[in-house]
Amino acid sequence: MPFCDHFSPVSHDYAAFRPVYPELLFAWLASIAPARRLAWTLYELLGYIRTWSATARYVAAIGTDPVLQLGEQLRTCWGREERRRCVSWPLVVLAGQA
Repeated sequence: MPFCDHFSPVSHDYAAFRPVYPELLFAWLASIAPARRLAWTLYELLGYIRTWSATARYVAAIGTDPVLQLGEQLRTCWGREERRRCVSWPLVVLAGQA
């Protein structure tokens, strides 16, 4: 079944009514979003990374699992795989268009 583009003819009208958010809103949202700080084993970290949609898209596009290669690299510096290490990252929320 060929793709039928129903959106392009009305996209200009949609854009005219799309809300515009002030840039300071994004900075404020990022400032109040909590950071994440967890103690994970290597397997827990790799399992979490495997849940990312970007990982699934990589596997679909390239045909290999990038988490396997990352796991090999992390094993060299992680120590015992069952050892819990602190893993932290900021949680940034961006929504809308500035």
